[in-house]
Amino acid sequence: MKVKDIAEEIKKIDRKQILNFVTNFYGKHEENQKVIYFKHMNMTYVFSIMSDDVEKVFFWGSRTIIEEILSMYSSTHVVECVTRDINEFEWLLRLHYLKFIILQRCYVSKMSNCENQLCSSISVVLQQEAEALIQLIHDYFDSVTSRYLLKDELEDLIEQKTVWKWEENNNIMAFLIAKKEGKKLCIEYLYNGSHNFKASYLIQIAKNYACENQLICVYAWKDVDNKISQKMYANNGFVEEKMYKIIYMKTV
Repeated sequence: MKVKDIAEEIKKIDRKQILNFVTNFYGKHEENQKVIYFKHMNMTYVFSIMSDDVEKVFFWGSRTIIEEILSMYSSTHVVECVTRDINEFEWLLRLHYLKFIILQRCYVSKMSNCENQLCSSISVVLQQEAEALIQLIHDYFDSVTSRYLLKDELEDLIEQKTVWKWEENNNIMAFLIAKKEGKKLCIEYLYNGSHNFKASYLIQIAKNYACENQLICVYAWKDVDNKISQKMYANNGFVEEKMYKIIYMKTV
């Protein structure tokens, strides 16, 4: 069957099926998320969704079919890959994609039991504090090496109660922002703004949340040369796994 014939499969698959696929493989979906393109054949999926005004393409299955479909794409888009093998998706370069390694390696803590004694001075972030937190992210995180966080996305995480803070005199001094991805909890941002505060408190809160919600692990992406982060995560029961988060972009 040729790629042009696969288009007929779109009529056989409803939107709910597509969104369920997104949830199963990528952790979450938005009900109002616009699905741009979808094809299915022999357990092979290629589809794209609009996220933060960027078209993101996902695929799963036969590489031959995937290559054929991607070669027909006529719009600017990105492909995000998480892999232990940095060369696993090099075949995308033959299709004229540009490659960006944004974050390398992750530190993983498998969940076995909950921590009982947690720092009482830590609390969840409230919706009215979202703007202040966004400003702190802009002030303290490099926009080139850190994923940009929109206010709407942060508010969604706050609603899920996966954003924690430590404050003094009503000022946020340290915070941790995490995101549920399927059965995993990813630490997106961890900021320790005071030398008197230990980031370990926030990490233990996140681990406790994962345990209570029956998640399998907590992980965080970190630069390979950041020895301080490496030591901090090691002291909190995390082990380093050699993985890579790679962005492939194709422009037209």
